[in-house]
Amino acid sequence: MTLIAVILILICTVTSLTYAFFWVEIAGSPYRMRLQEISRGRVGRLLLGAMLSSVLSMLMVVVCFPLQFWKGLWHPYQRFRGESAPVFLVHGLYHNASAWILYRWWLKRAGFTNIYCWSYNSFGPSFDQIRKDYQVWVDTIMDEHHPGQKAIMMGHSLGGLIIRAYLGGSGAAHQVAAAVTLGTPHRGSKLAALGFSRLARSLIYQGVLVQELEHDVLPEDVERLAILTPTDNMVLPPEALRSTQDGWQYLETSPISHVALLYHWPTARKVIEYLKTITEGQ
Repeated sequence: MTLIAVILILICTVTSLTYAFFWVEIAGSPYRMRLQEISRGRVGRLLLGAMLSSVLSMLMVVVCFPLQFWKGLWHPYQRFRGESAPVFLVHGLYHNASAWILYRWWLKRAGFTNIYCWSYNSFGPSFDQIRKDYQVWVDTIMDEHHPGQKAIMMGHSLGGLIIRAYLGGSGAAHQVAAAVTLGTPHRGSKLAALGFSRLARSLIYQGVLVQELEHDVLPEDVERLAILTPTDNMVLPPEALRSTQDGWQYLETSPISHVALLYHWPTARKVIEYLKTITEGQ
């Protein structure tokens, strides 16, 4: 019981602090008017709902986190099923492949049977090393199991930046049909200054890393969709959720938290509809 209480206190503390930072960021900005419109003047109620989604989704993270150690669940070569387009899923900072526990189920039900979840260490390697490891992993799977096919890539938060780096720096980007990002800090986040690792701090708003990614030339034939929530408590300022590059489509969800994007069925349904239009057009 003591452990459960500690976990709940930590989750509530993180939620409260991040939404306090969110409010300080937007209180005196035009973005507050945007929230006024969405909530029909009930901004406080809107934020309370987003905070609740944050607490519940972070509890989900804690419960599912140990599934990372169930190797049979995530090993890529055990996920090969039929001829459906391969889907590569990349988690965000401080998370692991268990982030996709619901998305895997939803995608499989929708007919996407070749699902590959990738994990990386958030505390050791640099972003560049993670990008290189991801490229080797993807290219190996594509060469061995999906020659001639085009992949779909989906990343939550930092995972979206890893996918962007792959598209901008890999000669194999022609193998990708579409990229979807969920709550990705396309221009970084001010909260990265409080990160617990070198990797986290490299995501600072308008920092060197994100500026380099913004200057990468992405393949024009790769469809790109960025999913964002109007009450994202991890990416500040809110405009950092949008890239300065042309070619991105944007889809705004209902007011939920940054982590809740991983567990929100209405959002997943729209993502799946989008992916089906991509794969049916190939």
